[in-house]
Amino acid sequence: ASAAQLAELAQYVNAGDATFVSAHYVLTDDVNLSAYGNWTPIGTINQPFAGVFDGQNHVVTGLKIDRSQGVYQGLFGYVSGLDNEHKAQIKNVAVRDAQIRAWTEVGAVVGRYGQFTQGFVEPLENCAMIGGTIQGTSSMGQSSFVGGIVGRACGEIQRCYATGNIIGADNAIEYGGIVGESFKTVNACYSTGSLSGMGSYADDFGGIAGKARGAVTNCYATGNVIGTLNNARTFGGVVGCALGEVTNCYAAGTVKGWNLIGGVVGQAY
Repeated sequence: ASAAQLAELAQYVNAGDATFVSAHYVLTDDVNLSAYGNWTPIGTINQPFAGVFDGQNHVVTGLKIDRSQGVYQGLFGYVSGLDNEHKAQIKNVAVRDAQIRAWTEVGAVVGRYGQFTQGFVEPLENCAMIGGTIQGTSSMGQSSFVGGIVGRACGEIQRCYATGNIIGADNAIEYGGIVGESFKTVNACYSTGSLSGMGSYADDFGGIAGKARGAVTNCYATGNVIGTLNNARTFGGVVGCALGEVTNCYAAGTVKGWNLIGGVVGQAY
């Protein structure tokens, strides 16, 4: 596997080449993408990556993305299967020292994982963000759904971890150490990086998930989740806003903000 082959995969998938869109890929070696100054993510909203990508525990380095208006940004942009018989999946891949600056639905591994509401994806599993930084931008208005691994996930997430840092845009909502917004279960994940929401407005920041619509189980976060004392709300050490159950989780970092601030969960419904 080479950087050029991954770049070609993005080119063919994004162009809708049926041979490549839903095939099964295996990464056979570590890959350095530093030759690509501004990476083009694999899969778009118009043509999602619909196949299976197994990184075989290899590491992708040199991932750089700088798009102040970028949506669906990461190594993969938009991943979704064709139907329940043909589900997509990303697994067993680590992204090390990524430098990403984008607007909405942003993650080191994948921007959006699964379409509403069916998803058509198997669990996003055994993936990592090792070091690096993801920074939201609000040049297009509110920056939403930013996570260390995945920005927005309509499928399950399991056994993923993140050690990089996440910096909120000036106007930021739904940021998480693992996932910005999750619709299904997040299980057995951990994050050690920091989340910073120091802009003019920040809402739904969590060490694991910014907003969790599904359950969050067996997870922990040790990084700080820090916002301003006058306009940062719904900040939690594990989950910012929890619409599902949060069980067997703990947080060890500092959580600071203005309103609805919790050591584990900022706000629970």
